[in-house]
Amino acid sequence: MRQRVILSLTLAVACALPAASQPRARSMFVFQNNFWVNLHQFLRGEIYRRRVNAPLGLDPASLSEADRAAWASALDVYTGVSKQDLVFDAEAQRIDNTLAMAGTSRA
Repeated sequence: MRQRVILSLTLAVACALPAASQPRARSMFVFQNNFWVNLHQFLRGEIYRRRVNAPLGLDPASLSEADRAAWASALDVYTGVSKQDLVFDAEAQRIDNTLAMAGTSRA
């Protein structure tokens, strides 16, 4: 009985080892949660929603007057960036990749 248990455990470990020792295939996608990339995408989305008169993701009425002015200014400045195609525009890809490597905010 004891030999069967030892044999079973040995076989189980032997079967598990090759799978664990094989290198993982690298994916072409990297999933991340990055403050700067999220802000970049949110700004692009807000500009799109503003352009098509869709409900905004951030209600300007929820902001103080100073914050509302700063937010509107940020959207105005970002309008040119939002027109770039994320797939085919090299400048848009450079911006997105740079933001992805910028790290996270400590705020």
